Amino acid sequence: MTKERHPEKRKQVILLSRKGIPVMQIVEHSGLSWYAVNAAIKRYLAEIASAPKPAARGRKAGSGQLLSEKQEATLRQIICGKRPEPGKREFALWN
Repeated sequence: MTKERHPEKRKQVILLSRKGIPVMQIVEHSGLSWYAVNAAIKRYLAEIASAPKPAARGRKAGSGQLLSEKQEATLRQIICGKRPEPGKREFALWN
């Protein structure tokens, strides 16, 4: 099975494989040989492995930070260490 001769069969084999259907059932369903089905699946997996991975997006962690780590820890303690009632934060969902 070459890519040029049977593109629709190759697509069918790939879809069935991605659904988790065993190779022998794909062979029976498609009418292709085991070798042809296996070659199509291997080619597809190789194409996926060689595809470029998307680059990381957004800012790097910690960039644009205004507070020092000590200031962050102090602020976190102030916010999490008290109940909302004394700070007049009744609107907050508090656990």
